[in-house]
Amino acid sequence: MKAQKFDFLFRSIMSFVFSALSIGLVLLIQIDFIPNTATWISTEWIKFIGIVFFSFLSGGYFAVGLVYWFGYRKIKKIK
Repeated sequence: MKAQKFDFLFRSIMSFVFSALSIGLVLLIQIDFIPNTATWISTEWIKFIGIVFFSFLSGGYFAVGLVYWFGYRKIKKIK
């Protein structure tokens, strides 16, 4: 039971961390972090696709983190 609680807690924390990293990537794409080194990244379509992809990825990781967090709390109450 203790290992399962730790597993749920670890997975929820890592999901929140990956969510924050995805948000960071969206911000880096929006501010043109690589202005002149790669010309394909400066096209608007590629930036739009990257922003949409990483936004959905961030939301997905956040939702998974919430599921694991509520699972952790439920296991904590059962003990």
